[in-house]
Amino acid sequence: MNVFKNGCWGSYRHQILKEVEHIRTHSTFPEEFSAAPQNAYVDVLTPGDFSSLRWIHSPVTPTSRERCTVHYSSLNFRDVMLASGKLPAEALRGKVIYFVCKDLAHKECLIGIEFAGRNSEGKRVMGVVENQGLASEVFAEPYFLFDVPESWSLEDAATVPAVYCTVYYALVVRGHIKRGDSILIHSGSGGVGQAAIAVALSYGCKIYTTVGG
Repeated sequence: MNVFKNGCWGSYRHQILKEVEHIRTHSTFPEEFSAAPQNAYVDVLTPGDFSSLRWIHSPVTPTSRERCTVHYSSLNFRDVMLASGKLPAEALRGKVIYFVCKDLAHKECLIGIEFAGRNSEGKRVMGVVENQGLASEVFAEPYFLFDVPESWSLEDAATVPAVYCTVYYALVVRGHIKRGDSILIHSGSGGVGQAAIAVALSYGCKIYTTVGG
């Protein structure tokens, strides 16, 4: 996107998020808990307008899931498409992800699905959530949480869960990949493509790949 400002042409590469203020508050607590500490997450208030990205207060609701403090959260292509308005939210509320979160249609923020941080015991973890992952805290299903290797930084770890879960489901669960298979991987330079290549190499596969121009 070209932007003409103060007599110069350029483009916005970074968007500064304003500090949490009284922008919007979601409260599910009864009156006596109104002073409870609040979590916050990032959402785009107007799809297609990146300047409308805001931190939003969200009280922590008791749940049986694992409570984790987020140190890093990744934005992937899906998030960019949602924030830009090119991917309507309604497209993600169907049966494709119904098995992950049955009440997703009732949640407003769909941005952010992977993170790295620490669980309630202080252990370094990375994981996948169904939405609202660009936050100060998340609640994750235990089977979507993974230990972060000692040699990895949490920043590195935040880039791993979504693409590798996608590849594991596609190649191992659905594709039944076997050692020595030949495999065609489209968009090999993208996140999922790079993960697919790494997994295929670990199986000793013969790899063919395409790369967009």
